[in-house]
Amino acid sequence: MNRIRIVAVGKIKEKYLTEGIREFVKRLGPLCKLEIIEIDEERMPDDPSPAEKDKTLAAEGERLLKKVPASTYLIVLDVVGQPLSSEELSKKIAALGTAGHGDITCTPGMGVVYRVKVPSGGWRAPTVSQEQGCPSRDGI
Repeated sequence: MNRIRIVAVGKIKEKYLTEGIREFVKRLGPLCKLEIIEIDEERMPDDPSPAEKDKTLAAEGERLLKKVPASTYLIVLDVVGQPLSSEELSKKIAALGTAGHGDITCTPGMGVVYRVKVPSGGWRAPTVSQEQGCPSRDGI
């Protein structure tokens, strides 16, 4: 059974969303072990300079990466790259499980990951997203 971890920045506050997520986790229970990890957003100064934005996002990215095991297959969901539908993502995850990659971590909307140095050992970052994917981490 695959283990799928979603590591995201920010907390879901809306009750209807948390209820939907709870239902989603329940329905996926027979298919995989799903874990959702939320980290707090970094505080950004009012009217930040480009350098302050980069520094804040880099700090957030560093904290995010601490929650991602080095042995996992990393899937970064972001707004740059080539499109991948939900069905294609599902097939990708199934193929990963068949190929022996049973531990998968997804980071939605986290182009910030590419602002920090990512450890090279044991990581893979394919181009995937519901709408658009992100570049391979080899391009970091």
